[in-house]
Amino acid sequence: MYCGSINKGNTVADDIHKLMVLCDDEFKPRLSKRTDAVRALSAQIGDAHPMNIEPYFEIILQQKNIIAIVDGNIGSFMSFKHDFDKPYYFPAVLREGDSINYITTICTHPDFRGKKLATQLYDYIEKSLSNDVRANCVATRTWNTNIGHIGLLQKRGYKLTCTLHEDRKDDDGTVLDTVYYCKRLEA
Repeated sequence: MYCGSINKGNTVADDIHKLMVLCDDEFKPRLSKRTDAVRALSAQIGDAHPMNIEPYFEIILQQKNIIAIVDGNIGSFMSFKHDFDKPYYFPAVLREGDSINYITTICTHPDFRGKKLATQLYDYIEKSLSNDVRANCVATRTWNTNIGHIGLLQKRGYKLTCTLHEDRKDDDGTVLDTVYYCKRLEA
């Protein structure tokens, strides 16, 4: 496992970029449609614009990343924001003074699925971060039909804290809910 920042132009960054492109269409909405700039472009010219994962990739590089390496390759990665500042999504779990590590993206290469890499990434963010990025809560969001991820979160003791009904669309126009989960970590 590696945890830290990633610099654009090195092999790790290139491999994460390739993995994001490979898995882009599995996300709801796609990673290539996830930034304000991309959403603004979509609003101007419609959803037919060319996919561009670069804006979201730049955001990932600015965050902390945990990377699972398998046989010398990136098998999975998790990006997160330390000291997330939007606690209103997690009122049922948070207490005054809590800090949050907010997972923005978790992505596993198709060849390495079923090997518990996501579990290892969650183990790491919950138990193995250095003191400078450790938090007493971990949170994330996903879409309501992402049953595999939701099952993992529930199994690990994450609580559903907020549902934003019909606030995202799939490429085929299916309207989905965004669901927020949070877990208070043991001291």
